Amino acid sequence: MTATDAIAVISRNTARRLATPESATKLFADVEETLHRRDSDESLSQYVDVMELAGVIVSAASLAWSVYLGLRQKAPSAARQELQRSLHIELLQQDGTESELDRRVINVVIDETIGLAHRTTDDGGVS
Repeated sequence: MTATDAIAVISRNTARRLATPESATKLFADVEETLHRRDSDESLSQYVDVMELAGVIVSAASLAWSVYLGLRQKAPSAARQELQRSLHIELLQQDGTESELDRRVINVVIDETIGLAHRTTDDGGVS
């Protein structure tokens, strides 16, 4: 599984878990659009806005996967706590603030990242 595939899976699953019945259709479409723009090398800076949930999800998923891969190289069984701490620090350095929404997104993204990591590791590893 490529990093791009992992980020897409984590982003979609996070959106699914955070969506309300009223926001689901728009959120899913926004996540897909953000993933598409990211894949086509268009600038993501305009989409990474704390008020724009799809951008926050994809940004956090991308960062979480990168942090996870870095931690995995240091310690093969990167603990949830270490991933969470690292992700909070990285996002705080990027944005300068951390809202309640950021914390919710981070927690769901971490669950999805660790779940994907376990599934792909069990299936032969992550590329």
